[in-house]
Amino acid sequence: MKNLIKYLVVLQLSFFLLACNNDDALYTVNLNESFIAKKGCEYTCITDDGDIITIKVTDIDDEMPYGEECLFSTGAGNAEISIKGRVNKKKYSTTFTWVGCDGVAEYPPTMSTLPNFQMEGYVLKMMKMYPLSSTNDGPPKSEKDYGIRLIILK
Repeated sequence: MKNLIKYLVVLQLSFFLLACNNDDALYTVNLNESFIAKKGCEYTCITDDGDIITIKVTDIDDEMPYGEECLFSTGAGNAEISIKGRVNKKKYSTTFTWVGCDGVAEYPPTMSTLPNFQMEGYVLKMMKMYPLSSTNDGPPKSEKDYGIRLIILK
């Protein structure tokens, strides 16, 4: 009976720990393929060259206009997305600025005006921020509800 009680306590504790650590989830992504990053999750790319690249969105400061405000906006407002990265053991950090009201179309990774950051011969680009400011009445209630479309290029 004692073993059963210990087992149940450990089982409940493990479910609690998994739920608490959901922010620290690890995901695998591919080089040259876009992915949607969530705040607090870590994304790892292992290249054919054996490099290990990790990316993590650490903060989102959203000052963008939403909904009807977008109709009357003159491009004012932006969101700043803070990102930490690592290529092998070398650490990086940057803040991307996403400007104005965003439309539905996704931008190609070759677009030269996309926010980008150089890391050891690789380029991290921001391609989109979700939810779209032009089609939503307001920003999400939690930073965990944002999706940041990123791509790692060589």
